[in-house]
Amino acid sequence: MAVMALILHYVATVLRLVVAAFRAVTFGLVGFAPRPGDKTIDVTWLTTALRNAEQQDGRGAWLRASETITDIKQTPLPGGLAGCTVKLIATTSEGRTVELVYKTSWPTADARASIRRSDRQREAWFYNSSFARHPSLADSVPAVVYASGSKLLGEYVIVMEDLTKRPDARQLKPLLGNQVWGGDIPAATPAVQLDLLHNAFRLAAGMHAANWRKQSLKSNAKLKAAAWYQGRDRATWEGSMNTARAAWGASKQMHEDKLSPRLVGLIDRSLAASSWDAFQKHINDPKVPWTLCHGDFHAGNMIVTETPDTTVCLFDWSEVGLWEPMADLGQMMISDVRRSVYGGHSRDIVHRYWEGLRARGVQDYTFEQCWSDFCRAGPARWLFLFPVLASMKLPFAFVDYCQTQILDFIDAHEPRDVYEMHAVVVL
Repeated sequence: MAVMALILHYVATVLRLVVAAFRAVTFGLVGFAPRPGDKTIDVTWLTTALRNAEQQDGRGAWLRASETITDIKQTPLPGGLAGCTVKLIATTSEGRTVELVYKTSWPTADARASIRRSDRQREAWFYNSSFARHPSLADSVPAVVYASGSKLLGEYVIVMEDLTKRPDARQLKPLLGNQVWGGDIPAATPAVQLDLLHNAFRLAAGMHAANWRKQSLKSNAKLKAAAWYQGRDRATWEGSMNTARAAWGASKQMHEDKLSPRLVGLIDRSLAASSWDAFQKHINDPKVPWTLCHGDFHAGNMIVTETPDTTVCLFDWSEVGLWEPMADLGQMMISDVRRSVYGGHSRDIVHRYWEGLRARGVQDYTFEQCWSDFCRAGPARWLFLFPVLASMKLPFAFVDYCQTQILDFIDAHEPRDVYEMHAVVVL
C-alpha cells in the first residue's frame, strides 16, 4: 500500500507539471495549482485563476484590470472530518483583499483510499458541471475559482467564493435553533424559522423539478447512486450497510443504557429488514420518483442571504446524486428543526413544496404520495446515519440531540415499526 501511494504521488507530480505546461501554453495560465498537503498557494496562479473564473462564471470581476494577487494568508476553518477547509485572505497590488474558501482532501493514504471508495471528489466535478449553473440554482451555489478532483489519486481541491461575505449573510443552522455544537447566535422566532424552512424547500423544489425523473441522470456515472439505479455496484451498497451494522454494534456498546430503548429496537428492526433486493425493489417502484438531490441537505450546509429577497445558498455537494427527493427534505427537518416549531405545520410546509413542483411542470406526483414519502424517507436516512455518527466518539449531547430529533419527527409523521434503509453514505 505504501509503495502504491508513493508511485501515485510521483505520477501526480509528473501530471501536475504536464498540466501546468499545457495551461500556460493554451490558456496563458501560469504557476502551479495547489494540491492537498501544499503549505502555500502560488500568487501568480491565483491571479490567473481569478481572471479565468471571471470569464467563465459571469458573476462579475474578482480583480480590477491591472490588479494582481501579491500575498495570501490562510486561516483554518472549523470542521475537517472529511477534509481540510481554510479561509484565504488574498491581498492585491492595490491593497484590497479578496476572501475565498479553500477546500482540500487530506493528503494521507487513508484519506485517499476513503475518497476512492466514496467518490467524494465528485464535489469538484459538480461545481464544473452544467448542474451547478442551471437557472434552478441561480445564485444558490458558490462561485468557484478552481475545482479539480481525481478518483485515481484520491484527492480534490476547490477554491470558491466565501458565501459569508454576501450581503446580510447568516448561517442557517443556528437561526433554526440547532445550537447543539454551541455558539452565541440566537435562534430566530418560530415564525421566522418556518419562513426560512419554506425558502430552503422552495430552492429544493426548483432543483428537483428541473431534473424530475430524467433518464440521463441514471447514465451519468459521476452522480452518486447512478450505478445502483442501473442495478450495478451491489458490493459498494452492501459494504456501506455492513459498515452501518458494525457501527451500530459499537454505538450500543459505547453508550450502553444512554440510548433510547425505542430507538434501539427501531434501528435493530430496520437494519434487519434492509437488503439489496429490497432496495432495488424500492427504487424500481414506479410510484417512487427520482431526481437530482443534494444528498446532505441540512442547515449546516446552507447560508441565507438577503439580496434583496431571501436566498438560501447550498454548499458541500460531495453527496450529490440521483435519489428520491423527500429524503433530502426529511433529513433537514430532523437535523435542524424542533418539533415545537414544525408541529402542526409540517403538512403545509410539504404542500407548499409540492405546489412548487406542480408550478414547474411536475404532474405525476400526488400530494398524498409526496406526504407519505416525506414521513418515511427522512427517518430512513437518519436511521442509517445515526449508528455511524454515534460510533464516532462525539459528545453524547450531540448523540442525544439526534435521537430526540429522530423520535420526535417519527411521532409527528405517521410512525412505522420498520423503515427500510436505502440512502447510504459510503465511507
